[in-house]
Amino acid sequence: MQADSIFRTKLRRACTVAALMFSMGAGTMQAHAVDAPVLPFGELSYITPTGNASNTDVIDVWVRLTLASDSPPLEFSNSPLSGIDPLLFPTQGYYYAPDGSRELRDFAGVFAARLNVYAGCSGNFIGDCGPTSSDYTFSFNYGAHSIIGRDNASVQSGGTLDYVLGSFTPKAGGVTPGTYTFTSTGLTLEFVGNDIEGNVLFTDGLSIAAQCATCEFTRTVSAVPEPGGWALMLAGAACMGLMLRRRGVAAR
Repeated sequence: MQADSIFRTKLRRACTVAALMFSMGAGTMQAHAVDAPVLPFGELSYITPTGNASNTDVIDVWVRLTLASDSPPLEFSNSPLSGIDPLLFPTQGYYYAPDGSRELRDFAGVFAARLNVYAGCSGNFIGDCGPTSSDYTFSFNYGAHSIIGRDNASVQSGGTLDYVLGSFTPKAGGVTPGTYTFTSTGLTLEFVGNDIEGNVLFTDGLSIAAQCATCEFTRTVSAVPEPGGWALMLAGAACMGLMLRRRGVAAR
């Protein structure tokens, strides 16, 4: 009986120690999970989401990134790559062969990061992406205020960054008047590195933000008056000016 009691006491102690160790281990794992780095995240909205345009105007699409208040800052630079926790680096990237094919390979190292954008074929500004799906042709912006390929950023939590996504160019002669809409766009972060053989690898974009659920870019497009219409308008304005002038003379 005494031996049995001693055994039970030791067993209880062992179970207590094991429970404490498990609890400490779970707490440590939970702390690691909480402290795990995450990519910056936020929401996109359109600057001047509504407006009017003539049917021959080129329409620029301005976008604003707003980082969430609880997001890490979007702050990085290249040469060398800094500002991004290495734990966020992907382990694989795509090698693009000369024949146009691509192959997923392991990274030996990551040396650059860059921002990129995408636009979906939603709304009648683009339609279904077919060659005749819209009166407008869309082109991404690679000039002033572009964010495509940008290799540095400094946006704090809750901060904003504005850029021109691209432009809608009307077809020759002007588009059909009406209301045109565009919705789908996003901002991504891509990584560049090399494999063990030194070949350059590229990742697909990791999402940072997409347009808010209720955001929409809309333009009400009206026809430009025909040359004859302009002449009549100018003639009418001249007549009005002449009548006003005569009234002024008569008043004297």
